[in-house]
Amino acid sequence: MDNIDLILEAQDLSNAALGLDLFALDHLGSTDVNLEDINALRGIVASIKIMAETHMDHVVNQLEGTADGK
Repeated sequence: MDNIDLILEAQDLSNAALGLDLFALDHLGSTDVNLEDINALRGIVASIKIMAETHMDHVVNQLEGTADGK
C-alpha cells in the first residue's frame, strides 16, 4: 500500500460519511421512521466503522514502514 492508496481510502471514507449524512437527512428527518430505515442506518454505520478501522491500520502500517509490499 502506498500513499496514493491511503488517499483513495480517505476519500472513500469521506464519501461514505457524506452518504450517511444524506441518508440521515432523507430517511430520518421526520417522525416517519420505520424499522427498515433503522436497519439501513445500522448497516451504514457498521460499514463506515470497518472502513475507518481498516484505514487507521493502513496509515499506522505506512507510518511504521511495515505496509504491504515493504
